[in-house]
Amino acid sequence: MKDLIDEHLVKTGTVPDEYLPHPLIGEWKPHMECHILPDLLLIWDVDEDNNELILARIGSHSELFG
Repeated sequence: MKDLIDEHLVKTGTVPDEYLPHPLIGEWKPHMECHILPDLLLIWDVDEDNNELILARIGSHSELFG
């Protein structure tokens, strides 16, 4: 996971397609989510004004979304 964050999110602001990155909707909009493992999800956002990567949550689908 550290490589995913360091090599992709921090340096490029993106995640490789193999991690199934996608935008979230509803109360989590405008956050993004990707699958680190089949049921281990990472939710993040980018604060472009302050040039910051915000790691919001990590957990299983049921832990994060009920």
